[in-house]
Amino acid sequence: MSKQAVNTPTRRQDGTFAPGNKIGPRFKPGQSGNPKGRPPERPLTALLRETLDANDGELIRSIVLVAVERAVAGDFRYFKEIMDRTDGKVSERLNVTANDMGVEDYPGLSAEQLALIAETEGGPTD
Repeated sequence: MSKQAVNTPTRRQDGTFAPGNKIGPRFKPGQSGNPKGRPPERPLTALLRETLDANDGELIRSIVLVAVERAVAGDFRYFKEIMDRTDGKVSERLNVTANDMGVEDYPGLSAEQLALIAETEGGPTD
């Protein structure tokens, strides 16, 4: 598919601007066409905070009471959320270094491949 040339009074047949173009570059180098940027939109979080804070926080209290009631009734999701919010999330640390792995952790690799891993990554040894 070939690009068709645009021929207007300000453009040449090949699409470039003709001499004496009045449109030309509208902005100086380094100058923005929109110096203030996009107008800020009201984020969902701000709207939620405003809504939840209305009526002296009664809506928040109602939601918290429902969550506590469901956690006491045995719904683990609510229990976990309450614990994460009060005590903080439990961090999981995984040790994925090759030094902690043995030959049995690499099934199907040849002796040469295992030796290469051991040399380059401090990997499994016999």
